[in-house]
Amino acid sequence: MGRSVSRRQILSAVSLTGLGGLSGCRQLSGTRTELAGVQLVNPYYGTERIDVRIEQADEIVTEETLPVVQEEGAETLPCSWKGDGEEPVVEARLAGDGDWQRLDLAETDEEKAFLLGIVRPESGVSFVVYGEDDDFFVDTCAQEE
Repeated sequence: MGRSVSRRQILSAVSLTGLGGLSGCRQLSGTRTELAGVQLVNPYYGTERIDVRIEQADEIVTEETLPVVQEEGAETLPCSWKGDGEEPVVEARLAGDGDWQRLDLAETDEEKAFLLGIVRPESGVSFVVYGEDDDFFVDTCAQEE
């Protein structure tokens, strides 16, 4: 049995992306990397890595191994949310260690939310978000035309 992954570790693993062209989002400065076509900005690196998997309509949207970032590196302004379509499923685990753990998806106050995300150009931007009450949800920030 692998070690447990905390919700904050999971969400810290999914770093804020470069958000050019998205409404209401502020881009973080930091080390920019690309993983499988996904542009990531990692302002603070941790020592652990976490596997993150997002599924929608029973298909895997993305599965990446990402560095943990310090929580204070993730704060940003809320996006304009677009919640159309089937609710995504987000699972995570310590890199290569243990069973996948599903995040409970719940709405939170987006004005107080910390925002972290993964960009896939063909499908917009999928975000994992947590608020001060430690509830979590996943939503999509619509790309502007």
